[in-house]
Amino acid sequence: MIDALRHLTHATGSENPFASALVCLCSSLGIVYAAYLYIDYRRLIHRLGNLPGFTTFPQPLSILQGINEKGLGKDPFIVVKYQPFQDAGCDAVAWVSVWPKARLSYALADPDAIKDVTSDRTRFVKPSECYTAINVFGENIVSSEGETWKRHRRIMAPAFSEKQYQLVWKETAIIMDELIDRVWNSAPEVVIHDAKDITMPAAIMVISAAGFGQRISWYDEDQIPEGHRMTFRDALVKMSPELITLMAIPSWAMGLTAKFRAARLAASEIHKYMLEMIAERRHKQSDGSGHDIFTLLMEAMDDDDVKVTERELTGNVFVLLLAGHETTAHTLAFTLAFLALYPETQEHIFREIQSITDNFQRELSFSDMGSLTYTMAVFYETLRLMPSATYIPKRCTEDTSLAVANLKGGKTVIPISAGTYILMDLMGLHYNPRVWPDPYSFKPERFLGEWNRDAFMAFNTGPRGCTGRKFAETEVTVILTKIVAQYTIAITENPTCPEESFEQRKARVFTIEPGITTTPARIPLTLRRRD
Repeated sequence: MIDALRHLTHATGSENPFASALVCLCSSLGIVYAAYLYIDYRRLIHRLGNLPGFTTFPQPLSILQGINEKGLGKDPFIVVKYQPFQDAGCDAVAWVSVWPKARLSYALADPDAIKDVTSDRTRFVKPSECYTAINVFGENIVSSEGETWKRHRRIMAPAFSEKQYQLVWKETAIIMDELIDRVWNSAPEVVIHDAKDITMPAAIMVISAAGFGQRISWYDEDQIPEGHRMTFRDALVKMSPELITLMAIPSWAMGLTAKFRAARLAASEIHKYMLEMIAERRHKQSDGSGHDIFTLLMEAMDDDDVKVTERELTGNVFVLLLAGHETTAHTLAFTLAFLALYPETQEHIFREIQSITDNFQRELSFSDMGSLTYTMAVFYETLRLMPSATYIPKRCTEDTSLAVANLKGGKTVIPISAGTYILMDLMGLHYNPRVWPDPYSFKPERFLGEWNRDAFMAFNTGPRGCTGRKFAETEVTVILTKIVAQYTIAITENPTCPEESFEQRKARVFTIEPGITTTPARIPLTLRRRD
């Protein structure tokens, strides 16, 4: 701006007193603001005392800022993992940001300190201002806090039950059988360009069937209904990869590019379909046979104790779509990559299925979930190494302190002022060698027997634990067991690097790309039919 004003001064002549005064005023304001930021920054640095930390230019605290950081491909939490805590000699490090104003945050990798934060919902609250971007169709259980969150929790509770999980198992099995029998045609070898090409549509189909009560196929065979421009399946498939666009781009800018317009159209179609489902199911007398989430939430609309509004229903269904397909699909892709890299692990799962089904005399069922302990351990170990979210923020509401473990075996007490952000660092926690020995190694056996529940935050913890956890676990179990029971999994060879080492192959498939959640760039797989 100042350069533009200088150009204006030059163009209009140095005698122009207005332009010269404006340049001086802007320069002075810039200097004053910079001085204010510096003084505030030094004040925060002084408050830290001897606690190590680091400085960033933007605040890493909102979903949109997280998107921007990931857009650079450099999510710092994924890159550094536990190293800053190791260097600090303490399971807490300070994070001072200087824009748009100086702010002090603390990142935690101590399970006991994190438990203190998550269990005290008076001193440490969810910063709702960081989650407004996900209110695309309305406020929801993820973006709310306090009494509003309790209301959303009551709204969502009836939608997650054993009958719902049985439906998830059934619908996921149907989807995977169609993939293997019809799409792959039981081929002896299946080459998959990217694991997400399978996991993303599968997850979308599961959430469509178990979430909306709308079965969709791997083939879009439906006609576009009157009043619509897309089928329900097409709208879901086209909206899902554009969730980041819907959250990051303001509504007034959604018509500026073809990409934005396509995202807006898909979201508009999904919203229209949801409103039509509401109207249709309001006119139908419920017989209690529907166990999909949408039907169960619809029934809550008539509950005098809850009284769900249309906007609350659509807001919560949207966030379930976000959480229920993208996080699951990406974690499934990572899990398939780990199985491909460690063949002994997939053989262990195969033997587990073989044992439970009496050498494949019957199909697995939902009642077998509790017996598939190793399969679930593989899923958990994947989430430990590659959690969907890299950190979870909280905001301190009053002056207080936290006792945090240090590497000398004692505790470091950290004074925390009201308004300070606490970042529960999942990468730091999950790679903390004090609670996870040999943390960089893939060892599903960690999750067999006793293990520290407080040191595993893939599904959050405390009262704000993930509502859809059992939904995801059920879906993942069916998909993994269906594939492993019939195919072996390998990483497709890299034609440009025939002598690729194990570590090079591992680095290739675990490259991360921009996304709302931790997103694999590309995981090429080759599946071979078992004899």
